[in-house]
Amino acid sequence: MQDFLTVPAFFLMIEGLVYAPAPRFFVQMAGLLQSVPEQQIRVCRLAAAGPGGAIVRLLRG
Repeated sequence: MQDFLTVPAFFLMIEGLVYAPAPRFFVQMAGLLQSVPEQQIRVCRLAAAGPGGAIVRLLRG
């Protein structure tokens, strides 16, 4: 259960650290997302989730 709660905590920390230095840039990027096809966004997110899961598996055994 502790690991399960650690994941969202790390996610929030990383989100905050990534967006804090350049919030205007990320607002502009969010605006551009409206022009990207939904399928392309889904594929990119899955492409990021796959290696992320593999890294967790390697680190946690």
